[in-house]
Amino acid sequence: GLGADDGAARFGFDPGELKAVINHHGLPFDLGERIHELARAMRVESLTEALAQAFGTLLRFRPFSFPADRPLMLVGPPGAGKPVTLAKLAAEALLAGQRVRLISTDLVRAGGLDQLRSYGERMKLPVAAAEDPDRLARLVGDALHARGPARTDLVLIDTAGVNPLRIEEMERTIRLARAVDAEPLLVMASGTDPVEAGENARIFAEIGARRMVATRIDAARRHAMLVNAPRQGHLAIAGWSASPYLADPLVAPSAWRLAELLTRLPAPQTVSHAAGRAQQELPQKMKVER
Repeated sequence: GLGADDGAARFGFDPGELKAVINHHGLPFDLGERIHELARAMRVESLTEALAQAFGTLLRFRPFSFPADRPLMLVGPPGAGKPVTLAKLAAEALLAGQRVRLISTDLVRAGGLDQLRSYGERMKLPVAAAEDPDRLARLVGDALHARGPARTDLVLIDTAGVNPLRIEEMERTIRLARAVDAEPLLVMASGTDPVEAGENARIFAEIGARRMVATRIDAARRHAMLVNAPRQGHLAIAGWSASPYLADPLVAPSAWRLAELLTRLPAPQTVSHAAGRAQQELPQKMKVER
């Protein structure tokens, strides 16, 4: 068989490193094998380039562009970070000179509407509340038909987190999207089990999702979900969020950026190591605060 050095000479990178990346992120076996096969078939200079070529073959990337021709409705499981993702999209659209309208249908969860309103205040954008499809249709219709200073280029709609395994929750989401011909945009947190994420992506694709955004990239070390969910759901990757802060925009996706993300393996760090470091830093911080 090939030794590591022979492999590196033939491929421009060590095939063992490719295997390490696939294993680290926990890619499902079939997908891992397909990526391995594609990456090794490329005549390229680096592991990142090989992975980028493989992702370019397997996945689609469709970043946001403004103005959007339909309202965007953010959907997904609970706790995925829809309000902050919506706020980041709004901030990006405002910077592009768009007039933005924010609407929330998340009136069930405690604090759901308040959270979005706090983001809206920072951008000087009011947030309207829609308790049902009829109210949503009126709000969106008014926004899109307005002229002059009140005109709207982009309508962004937040929804309550839904359990994709509960039909009645999914049906409510379908009714909301259909009432305004919105594009459902799937939002899921990185670090989610990749097989579970893939199954959920397929369910959301059935209700009209064609793109997805991954959140909490900074809070996860394994990103197999970001490959398996779009692959299983036939979704284009629209971006990902690497920070919880509104000032940090969504990352515009590409095969190269995804390859870079997956090849940046974190240094192993134990809890005791982190605790020890915090203990060392604490006296310094206290000195500064005094």
